Amino acid sequence: MLGMGAFVLTTSGLGYIAGLDIETDPRSSDYLKQRSGKTRLDFGGGFFPYVVASARLITGESKSPASGAVSSLTEGYKAPGRVGVVGNLLRNKLSPMVGFAYDLLQQKDFKGDPIEYPEAVVDLFVPMVVQDFTDIYKEEGISKLPLGAFGFIGAAVQSFDAPDSK
Repeated sequence: MLGMGAFVLTTSGLGYIAGLDIETDPRSSDYLKQRSGKTRLDFGGGFFPYVVASARLITGESKSPASGAVSSLTEGYKAPGRVGVVGNLLRNKLSPMVGFAYDLLQQKDFKGDPIEYPEAVVDLFVPMVVQDFTDIYKEEGISKLPLGAFGFIGAAVQSFDAPDSK
């Protein structure tokens, strides 16, 4: 675990030197992810959701990666509460097939959007790195496609629109 931490801090430092944005607030789901425009690189090996959930449970707050706004887990409209934080963590750690079965039962995906059946089924069989390249191309065009190569070495690559993306 210590080696993993050193690796993540090293890659974050190199990303910072290269001009990428790094989120340092552990209440944000972008914690220690390297961001270039709308694309995020996560070298955390799937361990950061535990850190983020722990920070949210301890502080009772969550930070939006899109707006940067900090909100209470227990107050306000549609506040998830601490049980919601744990539920989201467990849901997002399910295998793709079990997660899809759960989504079918809920009739919505992990974001709360209705399931689009042809796309959702096809996504189960398309390699994640191919989906990463497709998402990068859709969100940012051909200029950012090289970022998708990090998916081949195990980094999580996510590309999505956020109002404050640079």
